[in-house]
Amino acid sequence: MRITVKAPAKINLSLDILAKREDGLHEISTVLQTVSLCDHVTVEEIPEQEIIIECSRENIPCGEGNLCHKAARAFFERFGISCGVRIIIDKKIPAAAGLAGGSADAAAALMALSMLCDRGNGAELSDIAASIGADVPFCLNGGTALAVGTGTRMRRLHPMPQCDVTIIKPPCDISTAEAYSLFDSESGKAVGKTFDMIMALHSSSVRGIASAAFNGFEQVIKHEDIGRAKDILLQNGALCAVMSGSGSSVFGIFGRKDQSIRAAEQAKNQGMEAFAVHPVDHGCTVTEQDF
Repeated sequence: MRITVKAPAKINLSLDILAKREDGLHEISTVLQTVSLCDHVTVEEIPEQEIIIECSRENIPCGEGNLCHKAARAFFERFGISCGVRIIIDKKIPAAAGLAGGSADAAAALMALSMLCDRGNGAELSDIAASIGADVPFCLNGGTALAVGTGTRMRRLHPMPQCDVTIIKPPCDISTAEAYSLFDSESGKAVGKTFDMIMALHSSSVRGIASAAFNGFEQVIKHEDIGRAKDILLQNGALCAVMSGSGSSVFGIFGRKDQSIRAAEQAKNQGMEAFAVHPVDHGCTVTEQDF
């Protein structure tokens, strides 16, 4: 049996970093949005009692540290299942980019495993997802959502209106741990822009959403490659240019599709990964089943 699931990337329309907790984690308030850039994750049963990860990108670790491996192990432990699977990741979402590519893949693996093994309702899968990573529960359902606490408490928001978005991944990589460490060491300040984003979404104003777009990490992460990517977006007519998550990718919201495409092409010509995309109102979805 074999199932393929499409796993959309996410961007952070707004991201407020509020406080560091005693356990070392940070309280945040962020508006998440899935976009049409996606990986495809295929899960198939194998006779060997092991979890095998394969990925189309050589720089992605395929051992026990891969979130899909962690997802499969957590799923089997939760339901007391002993099963062998091969998980094949067709990778399009850049890594270390603030786009939740690994989390989306893990969510897709959970969805596929649930169907293959006929185990796990929505609440159970979300519970397993939260044990793997903060973005994994959102990636299961996607759309537009407010995430608070450590990022795992969510509620649906008014959907983002259709528009054109360009995502640029500069050549630099920034880990989430590195970004939070920098925020703490340089005394980054909570700003509180997420409420503005919620109101802009409620009004379905693309310009209002662009105006409210914000990322608290930008107070302390000032890499020249990120600045160069932002310049490309703004020079091509983007209504905003904002980093997603802990970076290093940035996104711009456009009023015209031709501007979005031109910005992506210009970034590619300068050696960056770039994608002209649009918002989607869903998370992981099954695209192929072979029983």
